[in-house]
Amino acid sequence: MKNAFLLIPEIKGKIILSQNEVNHIGKREIVNCATAPINPKEFSTLSSVHQDQFGEVIKEQFNIRFDSDSNQYLIEDRNSTNGTYLGNINLKQTPAQILKNGDEIIVPIEKNGKLMQLKILFQESTGNQIIKDKNLTVSPEENIDSLSNLPNQPIQPKKNNKNFVSPTGGEYFDPTFTPTVNPPTMINQSKKSQNNALVSYQGYDPADTSASFILVRQKLQIPKNCFEPQVAQNLGLDFSMIFKLEWAEIWHISVAFLLLFVMIYHTYVNVLGIISLIYFVQYGVGLTISDVFLTPLPTALVFCITFICHELGHLYTGKELQFPSRFCLVKKGVRLTLISAIVGIPFGLPGASISVGVDPQTDRNKMGAIKMAGPTVNLVIGLISTIIVVIIPSSSTMLKTIFLQSAGINFMLGGFNMIPKEFQGFAMDGNYIISWRKSLYFFLVSAFILGYAGVIVLASTVII
Repeated sequence: MKNAFLLIPEIKGKIILSQNEVNHIGKREIVNCATAPINPKEFSTLSSVHQDQFGEVIKEQFNIRFDSDSNQYLIEDRNSTNGTYLGNINLKQTPAQILKNGDEIIVPIEKNGKLMQLKILFQESTGNQIIKDKNLTVSPEENIDSLSNLPNQPIQPKKNNKNFVSPTGGEYFDPTFTPTVNPPTMINQSKKSQNNALVSYQGYDPADTSASFILVRQKLQIPKNCFEPQVAQNLGLDFSMIFKLEWAEIWHISVAFLLLFVMIYHTYVNVLGIISLIYFVQYGVGLTISDVFLTPLPTALVFCITFICHELGHLYTGKELQFPSRFCLVKKGVRLTLISAIVGIPFGLPGASISVGVDPQTDRNKMGAIKMAGPTVNLVIGLISTIIVVIIPSSSTMLKTIFLQSAGINFMLGGFNMIPKEFQGFAMDGNYIISWRKSLYFFLVSAFILGYAGVIVLASTVII
């Protein structure tokens, strides 16, 4: 007789499998087998087993049943939202699969606002083993009374000793995303040589959302043309957050440039308009039309160039490291920037450079280089602009002012991207750099602070 059970190392849980009935596994079973404190809400992406008044199971993540003819346990996905994986096999795309001792089952769970992998190990042993009755249990956040009328189903609620609540982060990726990886495809691709500069990456690592996105998905070969809609669809890559993927990259850059230009220009005009109104009330004379509508042009232009240079730093570093990379407009960012441009407030990020296939675990240094590239470009341009300000004669006030703005904007934008936080799904570069190399992170932050302080000092001399 084969006795088997599921081990879940992350939550230190164990589920005994019955040979006499189908084992229905869902959120409820997984959460309630935990012996370590957990937050059940972090498992919200798992399908949860429910039963109607007749005890009929109507929803579950997957089930495991024992086949007496083959003397094997079989696992089958039950049309779950985010899929169930047996190794690299997507069970949503295959019939029931045979389980072998030590097999690893992967199910996606939501943690800190992102889809993470939950590893479940299948273990079996021979000999006599007491199989515990695996009755329906109730998750701590669910209403026990609503299940009390289930026939012959003793309820065994299990409460955690401690309620852990994880902060929710932003996410760009559709939580219903399921990679399409078929077993035969995986086998064939693994034998291919590295022709056509294919890039491979491994694991079920989460998608890291940032100002320059790093997309990580299932283990497969990624061609350089992965940004083509049909190719991306065939690979199972989720580009749903990108606006008009089929557009040429130059159009993405041009639209981003235009949106940012209008946003900064309108913001500056608003500020100068308010200043002009204050002057008129106090002194009876406001700013000229030229001052209000022409003065913002260089500032808006410099800001847009600074932003594009920042993203090109990410872009070409990714390409240099042999990862498929391109600049793309982002749906949420385009909407936010468009609204900001209409209102006239400086709050928007229409697009970002995307590198596909960077594994946060095995490619930490490469990912760090891509993240660091943007702020480094701003630091270099800021330093060059500062030097030019010092060299330019004092008589060329307008020219000194333009390069002074260039230095200030580069130091400001680079420093802003060093904030180690996420904003509506946009994780700043500093969010990764600080966990990668703290010494480098604090060096860059210090450089931006000192650079901006220098710009303030030089600005006072130009004004005087």
